[in-house]
Amino acid sequence: MTQRAQLWESLAGAGIAHGPLPAEAGDRSPWYVRALLGIAAWLAAVFLLAFLGIALSGALRNDTAALAIGVGICGVAIAVLRLVEANVFVTQLAVASSLAGQGLIAFGLLDHGGWHDAGPWLAIAALEIVLIALAPDHLHRVLSTLAAAVAMRMALGALGWAALFPALLAAVLVATQGNDSRVLTRGALWTPVATGLVLALLLLVPSALVWNEIWGVRSALQFVAVPPWVGTAALAVVFVVAIARLLMEARVAWTSPAAAAALLAALAIVAAAWPVPGVVVALLLLLLAFAASQRVLMGLAIVALLFALGHYYYSMQSTLLMKAAALFVTGVLLIGARFLVQFALPRAEAGHA
Repeated sequence: MTQRAQLWESLAGAGIAHGPLPAEAGDRSPWYVRALLGIAAWLAAVFLLAFLGIALSGALRNDTAALAIGVGICGVAIAVLRLVEANVFVTQLAVASSLAGQGLIAFGLLDHGGWHDAGPWLAIAALEIVLIALAPDHLHRVLSTLAAAVAMRMALGALGWAALFPALLAAVLVATQGNDSRVLTRGALWTPVATGLVLALLLLVPSALVWNEIWGVRSALQFVAVPPWVGTAALAVVFVVAIARLLMEARVAWTSPAAAAALLAALAIVAAAWPVPGVVVALLLLLLAFAASQRVLMGLAIVALLFALGHYYYSMQSTLLMKAAALFVTGVLLIGARFLVQFALPRAEAGHA
């Protein structure tokens, strides 16, 4: 029995799936052929859209015309993606065209409502959520999720709530994970959404660094309705909730030494990493990647962790002594948590049995 058949049998036994095993997709083209077709489709889309931009240059200067043309391009692209799923060239051409249409819609909304207002950015985020639901293509959903996250970041920044963005993004990612039947049966929807959210979280620290270096003077003048410590506290809550959910899915009793040690370690880590919220984000991604056995994501999370620590150490927000103390305490707690899980908990569980 193949691994695919075993998975389907397990889902059927759990009452999640019903009926016979679905037939496999008919596309058996080698990966390099599909890659070349995708590259050719994106090149064709670039030339086609450049031609349309030249031909409609006068109309595109008007925000209403840009909105109408963008909606039309997105509508055609979504129809193609829903009707033609097996053709790599056509689907990639439709994805590239949809991105161009989204760009025109974003330009029309921002030009009409203002780049520094929250309304246009919220409208763009709502548009991307609709496109996630309508367009069945995996890459299209990943890019739309990433675009929705960027739009929400800009909207929250305009409202003065930018400090809540990491916690909001992390909470949505945690909600898309787990063994819930709705997540498993709607994997074609939730898997690309989770991928887009992971990419957005991985870009948090680098984007914050670039924003502070390039727009530092302007960002200092922005209205701040939510202080940074509120966002850090919300992120800490999401981190502890994520660990509690992982314990629940592993069927670890709340009264067991393992659960108590895990929750205490989570509280100690968020307390030690309080000055460095990027560390909490990276550790959250690392935990989710480990639970899902995603080695690539684990490696990216470790890189993000090192980047966050390096950014904090070389920033000018506090003295070197305070930075060294925070990094030292965080490192000691992480090493202590590792030895606790590896040595102390197995013995405690064995003695309890």
